Amino acid sequence: MADITGTDGNDNGTDAPALIGTQEDDVLNGFAGDDLLQGLGGDDFLSPGAGADTVQAGDGDDQVFVWFADGRGYDLDGGEGFDRLILQPVGPDEYPPTFYFEEAALSGFEQIDLNGNRIRLAPSQLEGITRITGFGPEAELRIAGEGTTDLRNIMIGEDGSGTGRINMLRLPSGSEPGVRYATWDATGAASAWHMSHGENNSYRVHMIGGAGDDTLSAAQGDTVDGGAGDDRILSIGHSSYVADRPYSVISGGDGTDVFVGARFYSYDNGQNGFWYYYDHSRTVFDGVEVLEGGGTFTRAAINDFSSFRFLDTLRITTPGELDLNDRIESIAPRYAWDGELSYKLVIRFVGNAAIGANDFALTDHWVPIRIEMGRGADTIETGIGRDTVISGAGNDTIRSGDGQDRIYAGEGDDFILTWTTENDRADWVRGDSGDDSIETGAGNDLVNGGVGDDTIDGGTGFDTLDGGAGNDVLTGGTSPDDIADLLIGRAGDDLLRGGAGNDQLMGGDHNDTLEGEGGSDTLEGGYGDDLIAGGALSDVIIDGFGMDFINGGFGSDRINLLDDGSADRIFHAGVAGHGSDWIRGFAEEDALVAADGLDASDFIVQRANTAGAGLDAVDELFVSYAPTGQILWALVDGDALTSLTLRIDEVDYDLLA
Repeated sequence: MADITGTDGNDNGTDAPALIGTQEDDVLNGFAGDDLLQGLGGDDFLSPGAGADTVQAGDGDDQVFVWFADGRGYDLDGGEGFDRLILQPVGPDEYPPTFYFEEAALSGFEQIDLNGNRIRLAPSQLEGITRITGFGPEAELRIAGEGTTDLRNIMIGEDGSGTGRINMLRLPSGSEPGVRYATWDATGAASAWHMSHGENNSYRVHMIGGAGDDTLSAAQGDTVDGGAGDDRILSIGHSSYVADRPYSVISGGDGTDVFVGARFYSYDNGQNGFWYYYDHSRTVFDGVEVLEGGGTFTRAAINDFSSFRFLDTLRITTPGELDLNDRIESIAPRYAWDGELSYKLVIRFVGNAAIGANDFALTDHWVPIRIEMGRGADTIETGIGRDTVISGAGNDTIRSGDGQDRIYAGEGDDFILTWTTENDRADWVRGDSGDDSIETGAGNDLVNGGVGDDTIDGGTGFDTLDGGAGNDVLTGGTSPDDIADLLIGRAGDDLLRGGAGNDQLMGGDHNDTLEGEGGSDTLEGGYGDDLIAGGALSDVIIDGFGMDFINGGFGSDRINLLDDGSADRIFHAGVAGHGSDWIRGFAEEDALVAADGLDASDFIVQRANTAGAGLDAVDELFVSYAPTGQILWALVDGDALTSLTLRIDEVDYDLLA
């Protein structure tokens, strides 16, 4: 047995004697200089030093121990037997160095002991390797160059239970342009591999997983085949919607495979950070069952996934039908800076999907979702939860289900239904332009129809319905459980129906029809020649500007006429249920209208002063129908009138003549 250590010079057999062992188990250390180490026979330990050393291990199961990381001048041959290339172990607090061996001559080795290090190798340098050990948290093989890296017969760890890690090196600065192709082939390998091509460079890598549960991280343009096992496949894709870049092909193979389309980057190695969503719209998928995170995909790709987990944001680039029901396993958590936890799912239709027609359904969710459609004629159906739907242009159909929803319908003639059961909550809806049909359910809803001839039904609750410009039909809610609604017609010839509850109706511009219906309502005609009907119970009516026709309906109503010079008409049916209506602001140009077929001589005008009704010095006029003795109208400060018009069958009579 020999134990030989070289000198500071070149122990190469020319400048100084070479370091030559025996047929026994020898120890040879090269130290400095360009040395020649020859083990001959036996199970030798050979350690080249800091120079361009040559190691010829010879026969036996030899160990070549390397501590000098720059191996670009090495020529290392394990020889016969089961030989190991051993890298100096990384210390407990030491960051792993990188061993530069891609330009070294390596042959005759069966095992590499990384001991937590990184090593740069060319694909051919792994020929004959059957085992690699020492893959620590940062250890990996860094492959330099094109060609096939054969991993099929390599065992990871002493018993094959470890996971190997392989990465692609960047091209050196100044490299010739052009596409380079590499294959990492672990077909049938029992050990699992973590393969990573971490950037969109000129390499196109074909990754082939083995029989284990592999993690394959690719770049755009790569081809991935997961093989057997439950594989986890990642791709950095591209960060924009449209780009001139190659297609990727992702095949999951056997097992339940997961594709990670988006990644969460933490600021502090904790819960604070952000999601980055890659564009996979130029990626073809086959046999991948689960999508994790989200990202940008074609509709066909989304439909190929069986389920989704930790989903945060999903972008769809091609139009058509998309049903996510019974497919979402979990939603990714979101943390505010103060640590508050929340959940939200975002669905966006982009690119061609924003132009064509889409049919989207997701009703079995419990988290808030935000859906952004495009300019086509879309159909959207969601379920319970706080949903936000932005539909864009096109004649859309939106059914947002129960929950506290926000709907931005955009341009087009849209149909919007924001409830399913009486458990619905408060919704916010904006129809924008187009002739929209909007129906909200229970809850205190806020609806704006926007421009166009809209039909809006607020349902049960304390609703605010704003028709916007156009000839709108607004209904406050007909259920007996309805509370009180605010209906605003604005511009256009609108029809406002208060329904049940104590409602406020405001006609706005143009010629509106206001129907208070059930409840004690407040009705304001606004500008234009309006038709105002109070309906049941005692209502407050303000005519506004224009020639209005007012029917207080059942109950004793309070009617306020503006002094605008217009000729208003106030109708009474002459029956007891219609009560006695009080009118403030009645002028000579206005008219009281009685039911057709009555006789003007049966109407009596009486005077009396009512404290607090009007001016103390001016009496009120009370117009009664003699056959019943009922006071139909009470005119506040009416004694100041010089004429009082009663109209029956379009014939006018002056009751003060």
